[in-house]
Parts: sequence; C-alpha cells; structure tokens
Amino acid sequence: MKKSALAFAATTALTIAGLVQPSKVQAGGNDPLTVFAVDISLSSPFLSKEGAAGKFADYARSIIRQLKPGHELQITTLGIPGFETQLNLKARIGNESRAKARVLADGAAQVIRSIPTRYDAGEFPGQDFTSIVDFFESFGAYDCKTRATHLVVATDGVEWTPTFNGEAFASGKLTLPRPASAFLEGCRVTMVGVGADLTVASDRLYLRLQPQWEAYLKAAGAVEVTIAGTRFGN
Repeated sequence: MKKSALAFAATTALTIAGLVQPSKVQAGGNDPLTVFAVDISLSSPFLSKEGAAGKFADYARSIIRQLKPGHELQITTLGIPGFETQLNLKARIGNESRAKARVLADGAAQVIRSIPTRYDAGEFPGQDFTSIVDFFESFGAYDCKTRATHLVVATDGVEWTPTFNGEAFASGKLTLPRPASAFLEGCRVTMVGVGADLTVASDRLYLRLQPQWEAYLKAAGAVEVTIAGTRFGN
C-alpha cells in the first residue's frame, strides 16, 4: 500500500472509530479526560525510530480499553510552541457501537501507529524544537481538581527551544525552569520514552532527565507523576 493510501486509511479510521476534530465534539464539562500526546520533533523516537510509535499505540489501546462511558479522549502532538498541533482529535466513550471503549481504543492505536508514515508522506512536518514545558503549560486552562485529567506524553524528554539549549539540558549542565504556578494541580501525568534518542536508548540520559521532569511536574501541582524510559506498558 502506498504511503498516501496508508495516511488516508488512518484518517478514515478516525471517522469510523468516532474520533473527530475537536470542534465537532461537545464540551464534556466535568467528564474525565485522557490526553495522548506524541512528540513529533525531529529527535523524537516516536516519529523516526522503528517500533516506538507502535509500542505507544499498544500502550494507549490498553489504557483506553479500561475507560468507562462518558470518558473523553484526545490525541494530539507536541513540538514547536504555536505550531506543534499537527494532529488534534477528540472522542467520547459511549454505549453505541462505534463509541465503545474497545472500538475507540483500536482507532486511537491505528492513528498513533500511523504517525511516522504520515510524517514520511509529508502530511505534517517534523518540528525542529520541542517545548514539552509549553505543552504542559497549555493545560493551565483545565481544572484537574474538578475534572479528572490524565496526560500521557510520548517523548524523549529533551526540552529544546530557541531560548533553552537541549544539548546542555541533556548533558546535565542546564536545569528546567521552576513553574511559575501550580497550573497542573490535580492532574495525573505519565511520560514515556524519556531518555531515548533516534538511535539508542540511554539509561544514563534517562537517569539525568527523570528527576528533572519529576521535580518540575510536582512543582506544577501534578498529583501523580510517572516517568518511564523505553520500558513501559506490557
């Protein structure tokens, strides 16, 4: 199958599975929300490394299958602030056939698994920088104290922007800025793939990055923080 056909098939799966653009989904109020975000920066293993996107797809499927009707889902991407959202889809688990958890789980997994192929086909560009901090700060508008929210982020964990040197951060010479406020108060946050680059998973890099992100997220108010390297899921 051609790459363009694969991209079309993945997009079609969104409609079949009930995953649609946010404007077509009614606001969920206080319904619980789980967000799956994939790093599409050029260093991200989930964009370029064989099998990484598939592993995260399986992980997302296993989470979604356990969710109850009324739970909202979002699949999005992260990268350069202001340009990161190349993919942004939402759905709500329900009792009708195409909105059941198992159906949405399979559709979401297919979408996530297709990201490297869709990138190769030119459907959306890779990002030269990665602002994971900016992604988390964008959830300051959510009130996790009244709406149970779980952010599941697939990223190598290397924050790199025009004003924050990722190489220095990865080497341990630079630390993450302290959050200005507890904007993630009540949120649950899971990061997977931390410490992996395009060619090899580095336990040493993970050991440098893990405490940085744990401290940052807890200072931002997250109530439950899980930071995993390349070993996550089943």
